[in-house]
Amino acid sequence: MTTVAVNIATIRSRWNMNQSAFAALLDASRPQVSNWERGHTPPPTPILLRLQSMTGISVHRLHTEELTRESLPPAPIEDEKTPIGEHPILQEIRRVHSRLDGIEALLQRLIATNDL
Repeated sequence: MTTVAVNIATIRSRWNMNQSAFAALLDASRPQVSNWERGHTPPPTPILLRLQSMTGISVHRLHTEELTRESLPPAPIEDEKTPIGEHPILQEIRRVHSRLDGIEALLQRLIATNDL
């Protein structure tokens, strides 16, 4: 298994989330999370950037350093009484992620246009 696969599983475990809840937080699917954690497929860059923004841990560290539960911050959503889809922090995270996805699409178009 890759270091990033282990780290994704560790983050999810530290945040006491099942794969479905973790997937919802990242705007992904439960099978995607499962594949990332087993090392079957690498997480895409936007997902790694989301994890970086939520944890403060660089994408480089996610790939190269096996993290411990103790080295991770608490989950960005702690209140179990509030449904995950209604939490204001999650709304803000999704707004930022949407902007990151737009920037990534723009960069891909620029690269394609300029044959970089």
